[in-house]
Amino acid sequence: MGMVSPVKAAQIVLSDLTGLWVQISVPEAWPWSNSAAEGLWHRGVLEEPVQAPHCEHAFCNACITQWFSQQQTCPVDRSVVTVAHLRPVPRIMRNMLSKLQIACDNAEFGCTAVVRLDTLAAHLGDCQHNPKRPVTCEQGCGLEMPKDELPNHNCIRHLRSVVQQQQGRIAELEKASAEHKHQLAEQKRDIQLLKAYMRAIRSVNPNLQNLEETIEYNEILEWVNSLQPARVTRWGGMISTPDAVLQAVIKRAWPRWRRGR
Repeated sequence: MGMVSPVKAAQIVLSDLTGLWVQISVPEAWPWSNSAAEGLWHRGVLEEPVQAPHCEHAFCNACITQWFSQQQTCPVDRSVVTVAHLRPVPRIMRNMLSKLQIACDNAEFGCTAVVRLDTLAAHLGDCQHNPKRPVTCEQGCGLEMPKDELPNHNCIRHLRSVVQQQQGRIAELEKASAEHKHQLAEQKRDIQLLKAYMRAIRSVNPNLQNLEETIEYNEILEWVNSLQPARVTRWGGMISTPDAVLQAVIKRAWPRWRRGR
């Protein structure tokens, strides 16, 4: 936001609700061209104020950052200052600024509201005169757009664009579907060929399937025979409730060569 126009000397008076008045003088001879000043000092209230640590001159954060893109000096007294040197202004100044009454930014569009600076952002978000406020077309298409674009909006043009986008999307999906169907057909053909190949092998050698089962049985039998024989060292552990008669029956039924000694 910056200070006032640098055409001539001006005075800005800030007031808080306690009656404290602060007067800031703007020098008549500015050390830069009018074009640069107009870009830097575009309003009368500081926005996100920061100050140089030594000279304590205060500026808008955005304005002074733009100024530093051209030269690394204070715009008022030409002392050397960089963005890294900037610090927030004192709290008392922020409090005074926040209590200032300010017209809505949308005054030129018909808004007559005057609000405190610290509530301006919230007001702008809900301001009915904000040209960029999202509105919905009530003519049937339902498109949401900035308010200032509504007078030039054409539902037919918008819907035609939507239809074209949908047609393009449908064409892409149809192409992908055709590719998937082609891949599926190839996989089914491969499976049929594999089944036919297996049937041909079995017709040549009917015993092939029995041979495979025999090989599997022999492998299992060989694995079982490779295991160490079980040795019963405590007959009472073979049953949950030891009983002398039952243990004797088990011993007689168990092959002698497998009994523990």
